[in-house]
Amino acid sequence: HTGHSHSGLLSYGMWLAWLGLAYALSFTAASRLYCTWRRRGEAHRPVVAFFHPYCNAGGGGERVLWCAIRALQKRYPEVSIVVYGGEAGVSSTEIVHRRFGISIQLPVSIVHLCLRSLLSPALYPRFTLLGQALGSLPVIAEAVFRRPPDIFVDSTGHAFGLPLALALSGARTACYVHYPTITTEMVEAVASGVLAHNNAEVVAQSAVLTRLKLIYYRAFAQAYGLAGSAATIVMANSSWTQAHLATLWSGAVPPLLVFPPCDVAAFLDLPLERPREIGWQEGHGKVEIISIGQFRPEKNHELQLRAFRYFLDGLGPLQYNNVTVRPSVVECMAAGAIVLAHNSGGPKLDITRTNISRGATGFLASDEQSFALALARIFNLTQAERMSLRRRARRRALRFSDDCFEKTFLEGFSQLMES
Repeated sequence: HTGHSHSGLLSYGMWLAWLGLAYALSFTAASRLYCTWRRRGEAHRPVVAFFHPYCNAGGGGERVLWCAIRALQKRYPEVSIVVYGGEAGVSSTEIVHRRFGISIQLPVSIVHLCLRSLLSPALYPRFTLLGQALGSLPVIAEAVFRRPPDIFVDSTGHAFGLPLALALSGARTACYVHYPTITTEMVEAVASGVLAHNNAEVVAQSAVLTRLKLIYYRAFAQAYGLAGSAATIVMANSSWTQAHLATLWSGAVPPLLVFPPCDVAAFLDLPLERPREIGWQEGHGKVEIISIGQFRPEKNHELQLRAFRYFLDGLGPLQYNNVTVRPSVVECMAAGAIVLAHNSGGPKLDITRTNISRGATGFLASDEQSFALALARIFNLTQAERMSLRRRARRRALRFSDDCFEKTFLEGFSQLMES
């Protein structure tokens, strides 16, 4: 009787599995038919839809979105542009002009997402990566049902929705990645037991919890790579992100390097001379240090404060009174500021050159001592050396202009339009 019971349970389980598979396939087929039927009402105008739930925010990601839309409207005026997200009742023209001063040629349809709150990390205090990945699925399903796309573009890092958008709508898919959801550094931090923003003390001090979190991270990284393989075109905003995606998304198409658009034009008319700096070494004049960075744990503002304290201790009381710190790298370079950035990511690989013989455009540092030494080096530059560095930095900043972004973005996107 026991054998028959086990056999019956196994058969029942297999039957449920086949039923679930049949339901999923039927739902997917019905969804594709529905999306195809809806698209016929677009008067043969292809629909390019961007998944950007917080399109009314004012960050760099939103500037990428609207510059990309402007570029598409210039090159493909016959295309209908849709943005999934935003506040109900706010027009795209209002958003763009209020935040960025960008002029778009045609109205953009903004589809308000009722389920957008499922993307909030506050809902997932534990297993945040997994929670947001799963939470994005119903939001993306809502998006493609509300306005079926011909081309679906994820511009906010929700790669797990790419296979779903492809399955439900049959749309071609693309993504512009600002920062990978998971990185090899995050996995290595857990493996080495290092206390970090993604590795709490209770986990770092427990061999069992460390092992479990490693399994979780590695499984998540594998799933992330599979999700990315659903994209027809992948664009990365920096060499650092491009290299990580090439490793994590090994089954996907090679990522294209498309630098984000920075509003450098607004700074090019600013004078490079700084009259207030004259006489700094003699104890009069004024030099300002401006600190720019989001207040997130991984930004490590404490390191910056310690480095600045170390730097001030080496200056003496006279110079201390002449230093101003204001909380606040491409715009700074265009404006003529001398940049000191962290020796990692975009600043290291794409933005800042520190080799004097090749024409330095700024400085890089990674720890308390190197930051302090770099500050001292900057403060010891002569006026002529500062002017020469500023000119080189401004020329370097032009590679991140709106025009350069539009050119490289359209080169990649044209592969979708022509396929």
